[in-house]
Amino acid sequence: MIPLKLAVRNFLCYRDDVPPLDLSGVHVACLCGANGHGKSALLDAMTWCLWGQARTGSRNHNALIAYGETECRVELDFLAQGQAYRAIRRRRSSGQGRTELDLFVLSDADEPRPITGNSVNETSARTRSLVGMDYDTFVNSAFLLQGRSDEFTRKTPSERKEVLSAILGLGLYEVLQAAARGRRSEWQDDANRHEGALTQTKSALDAVADPQAELAMISERMESLAWELADSASAARERREALGLLQRKQTGLAESEKRINALRNDIRQAESNMTTLAQRIGASRNLAARSDEIRAGVQQLMEARDDLERLESIRLEYNRLHNRRNDLQVAISREHAAVSSEAVELERRIREDLKPAAGRDEYIVGKLAELTATERRMLAEQDTIDAESAELTNLSAGIATQGSELERCIVEGRELRQKQREMSGAGGPDALCPLCRTPLSEDACDNIAEWYESEIAAKLQRHKHLARGLEELTQRREHLSGDIESRRGNLTQRQRQSQQARGRLEQERLQCDEARNLLMRLEPQLLDLRTVIATDHFAQSERESLRQIEGEISALAYDDARREEAFRLTQSLQRWQTEQVALDSALAQLPQDEAELRNNETQADRWRQELTDTEKSLSEDHAALAELPELERATRDAEARLTGLSQERDGLLAKQGRLQGDAERRRAYQAEIVRLRQRHTAAQAEQAVYAELFAAFGRSGVPAMLIDAAVPHIENEANHLLGRMTDNRLTVKMETQRVTQGGNTTETLDILISDELGSRSYELFSGGEAFRINLALRIALSKVLSQRLGAPMPTLFIDEGFGTQDAAGRERIVDAIASIQDEFEKIIVITHLDELKDLFPARIEVLKTEAGSQFWLS
Repeated sequence: MIPLKLAVRNFLCYRDDVPPLDLSGVHVACLCGANGHGKSALLDAMTWCLWGQARTGSRNHNALIAYGETECRVELDFLAQGQAYRAIRRRRSSGQGRTELDLFVLSDADEPRPITGNSVNETSARTRSLVGMDYDTFVNSAFLLQGRSDEFTRKTPSERKEVLSAILGLGLYEVLQAAARGRRSEWQDDANRHEGALTQTKSALDAVADPQAELAMISERMESLAWELADSASAARERREALGLLQRKQTGLAESEKRINALRNDIRQAESNMTTLAQRIGASRNLAARSDEIRAGVQQLMEARDDLERLESIRLEYNRLHNRRNDLQVAISREHAAVSSEAVELERRIREDLKPAAGRDEYIVGKLAELTATERRMLAEQDTIDAESAELTNLSAGIATQGSELERCIVEGRELRQKQREMSGAGGPDALCPLCRTPLSEDACDNIAEWYESEIAAKLQRHKHLARGLEELTQRREHLSGDIESRRGNLTQRQRQSQQARGRLEQERLQCDEARNLLMRLEPQLLDLRTVIATDHFAQSERESLRQIEGEISALAYDDARREEAFRLTQSLQRWQTEQVALDSALAQLPQDEAELRNNETQADRWRQELTDTEKSLSEDHAALAELPELERATRDAEARLTGLSQERDGLLAKQGRLQGDAERRRAYQAEIVRLRQRHTAAQAEQAVYAELFAAFGRSGVPAMLIDAAVPHIENEANHLLGRMTDNRLTVKMETQRVTQGGNTTETLDILISDELGSRSYELFSGGEAFRINLALRIALSKVLSQRLGAPMPTLFIDEGFGTQDAAGRERIVDAIASIQDEFEKIIVITHLDELKDLFPARIEVLKTEAGSQFWLS
């Protein structure tokens, strides 16, 4: 994955006014800026856009949205597998939070072509397939994440092996092993299934006895039965033929009797038909004689129908015009009702709403004047309260001053009392002045004691005066403080009520002005509506159409009684049409009836002759049936013998079929046993092959061999870089196998680090040394990944870590990075150290402002 252009909006410390970052011309660059200004946030934007993960984890996506915003968006153009793509990921914090991901193919000529999946997961899987690695592989190889440069080193040996497997693309072998496991199980099940079927088939073969001897006996009996059946069948056939001849004659007797009865019925039916035809021919000839009368009646009917049709068309037009007239009258009435309703509503609004509202102007002005006077009084009261508050403040200051002075007076009085006691008991040669410490006489001591006494009296008098003043000030303050707070609260409430009342009155005055203006517009409208109603000056087009319709109705001159008379006349003449139909039918049917009458007479003569011949043949057949009983008995005997022989033959055939079926089953079982043995052997062979493949694709198989082959290359690359960064003081060795305490060999991936003092644990090296070890290993992993991809590793990101290095160490690391720059399409190093900026050919500088972080390429 090679980043080409990055655009962010409301992502972490970046807002919505950040220009895109164009990386298309960058090879090696330093991403620099102070700590916390947003350097790592740019790399977080790339990883979140592609994999949906950043330093906040894979779940807390809302933490990526800039403070105070509800949505963030990252757009990344990148190159993967020789094709440019664009990924756009958005996150909204509203509701439960929702993430959207879109993916496009970019080309120079066409618009971006969307290849977004049906869901975010499907699009993410498509993006991972294009990039060629997941997030964990990326941060363990191509991305040295801030604070996680030791991600690979601090992992457990098994976790390191998983990371290395992902970098080497060994996940394919897990898929192959799972497929081999499935195929091994399938072939094992197939072998077990064939073994079970083989056992069942052998049992079935043993259950079927060999039928060959019994089949030979049945074949011998079948040969003798064939001769006996032939003789019996010939005898039975001769008797059946003779019996059939007599039975046919017997059947013929019944048929002849039936035929005689049928002929008699046919003759009677023919005679009846001839009578009916004769009657119908007579009726038809009578109708033909009245043909002129019938045609004249039909002519009258046609004329009456024409007249009725003409009147009916006039009636339809009359009904149409009449309905149109009704519609127009309804429309005119509806328009009249609408205009009248509008006038009534307008008059009601003017009378009940607008005039009362417009008439409240004087009342509102008076109320506003009263409210203004009240507010002036409240302002005066506010001034009084403010003055009293100032007085209360002065009282508090005076009380504090008086209290301090009273306290000082008490302290000074106590000191004077103490000194006075000292002077009273200080008589004698050892008495000293309390100020200058010179010797004093007894009289001098008494004088000083008396002076102290007078000073104490003055202090007591001053104390009483101060105490009375303090008490008066305190009482005045207590009186003012309680009264001021209650008055101030009451005044505030009244001022708020006054403001609310003024707002309501101002609103009413605006409504009053609006009502007056609206009244000036609506009163002329009401006058116009009344004029329209009084002069019927509405629905003019409908009124004009109504006058035209009424003229057309008058022009029709339609008479409904005339139409009814024409209808009754048509109904009375309808019988002539019926007689015309009967006449036409009779004239058409008369030749057919006359011909049919002649045919019936001829057919009746033929049936009378056939009846005579059939009665004669019946008498002759009765004489020939005397031999029928004896012939029937002989035929039954012959049939019985033939049936017995046939049943024996059928039984033998059925048994022969069963035995042949047993023989066929035995042959099928034997063939199935051979086939099952072959299939069982083949399944065992396939199962063995897939068992070997399962072991080969396992962790100890081909993947372990590939890891063993890759580890020396990783060691060489890491030690090459580590040597350049440490003057060949540190070396790394990776062990893929370890001997356990029990003496067994187990798969592992341990990292051993050596210096001039020997091998030590990774944790015992300093932060600077540990960072260089981690950097060497991670770059070595990146180069292995690039070899797996078959092309130079697209991009290497190094996020911080140089703060643990001294100046010489930083120069060595930068020199090591320069030595591998041709092996990567892009190398981006993140640092906050100013002394490293000038060591890189290009810089992406980040600066945090009050409006959010910004970045630019220089």
